[in-house]
Amino acid sequence: MPRKKNVEQPELKFVRMKNTLDDIVGYVTYGTEYITINQPLRIDIETLFDEGRQILSMQEYLPQSVIEIKEVDINLNDVMFITPVRKDFYEQYEYVSEFFYNNNAKIKPPPSNITSEEIAEKTQKVVSILEAMANKKDKPVH
Repeated sequence: MPRKKNVEQPELKFVRMKNTLDDIVGYVTYGTEYITINQPLRIDIETLFDEGRQILSMQEYLPQSVIEIKEVDINLNDVMFITPVRKDFYEQYEYVSEFFYNNNAKIKPPPSNITSEEIAEKTQKVVSILEAMANKKDKPVH
């Protein structure tokens, strides 16, 4: 017998799972004993203490190359907590979700404030480092 879902507008939420400590973000609707997460993305955060920053990555929680379902029901007993996401996070989520769940590889990257000159300069630095590494004998590369 199918479970009855509440008829409410889903909200973009951050969900932390109890046992696996997976962090999931997606549009959440609430049932009586479960939540449904539409287009869930798993979040990984790496902290680079020496650089004083964090790197956030998102990947599909449901592999669209294997299944076509875009939502998952999770028992509330398996959830540690659910919280709203920051409003400025919506655009990042929509961009990644569109890529994974709608298989739209032609989407443009989010706008960047970096100029083409800065890209060329950074590319040259990377090339210089790679060249130095290729020529390295016993000398440290700086």
